[in-house]
Amino acid sequence: MNNLEIKLITSDIAKNVCRSITATLPEWFGIPDANKRYEQGMQDKTSFAARLDNDYVGMLTLEFPHPNNANIYWMAVKKDYHAKGIGKQLLTAVMDHCVKNGCSSLTVETLSPKQADPHYSNTFQFYKKSGFQPLFELYTYGPDNLMVYMLKPLQKSVATKSKINDNDVKLVPATLDNYPTLFNLARFYAYDISEFFGDEPGWEMEDDGLYGVGIDFKKYFIDKDSFPYFIRYKGELAGFAIVDKESIDPSANFNMAQFFVLRTYKRKGFGRQVAFQCFDKFKGTWEVMVLPGNEIAYNFWLSIIKEYTKNQFSEQILKNQKGENRITFKFSSDLS
Repeated sequence: MNNLEIKLITSDIAKNVCRSITATLPEWFGIPDANKRYEQGMQDKTSFAARLDNDYVGMLTLEFPHPNNANIYWMAVKKDYHAKGIGKQLLTAVMDHCVKNGCSSLTVETLSPKQADPHYSNTFQFYKKSGFQPLFELYTYGPDNLMVYMLKPLQKSVATKSKINDNDVKLVPATLDNYPTLFNLARFYAYDISEFFGDEPGWEMEDDGLYGVGIDFKKYFIDKDSFPYFIRYKGELAGFAIVDKESIDPSANFNMAQFFVLRTYKRKGFGRQVAFQCFDKFKGTWEVMVLPGNEIAYNFWLSIIKEYTKNQFSEQILKNQKGENRITFKFSSDLS
């Protein structure tokens, strides 16, 4: 399925997806009260969904009972999409997420094959073929339900092996004298996001082969309510972060105006560390805006903000000063 997309989703979306998938699987989810508890339990969990042609056809929800362990709280694929590799793709995406967040194992609880339920026997075999090994069995939910607990060790990925040292990541204030340097970095930034803005005036490729930058970066050095920073790793330039106060919601104190990390440092926890430093440095109510359709940026900020706030944030679509739609995350960085 070339058009299948695996994406991180919000808790509110997860509740609806849980409900819609459960309705197609009465053989697995035939107890209404239990289904309701699963749905309500999505609130403080991390969920990945499989979307096909704008239809959510599968979902896997994680909880993290210990710093080095992730547990599958809920997983299901709509009945019409069984045996199409969707569950395997969900697991692959989730395992990558777990490894990047320092987990060394993934666990799951399901009905023991000793119960001779043909549907849950298939579930058990799916996990076993995916590398999960049975650990022990318990009558967790009464004498009629023998549950088996399974574990899969997670192998460190290349990204994890080369993970950066957080202490080597520094935010360094940029002054007007540094503007030429930041503008040079901005050309790489502009190229990265050109698929969304490249057709607009000011984003043209120049005759000297340098990519146009359709953003007025100098204003961030002049405006007293803007705070430009270079990102440095072991002293080397690695990107920039710019905080300002131009939020859509007037009750917000700070906005992530621009955020750019060089490709060398992506997918190593670098962006997470930089974002956390920004949030910690500027205490108050934050807005982070994402262009609709920019799935990479959306998934990045959703993951970062969920973790930083422990799921205490709001998400909505608002119009900016130009009347353009922006997915807007709002949260407080004053967590004391």
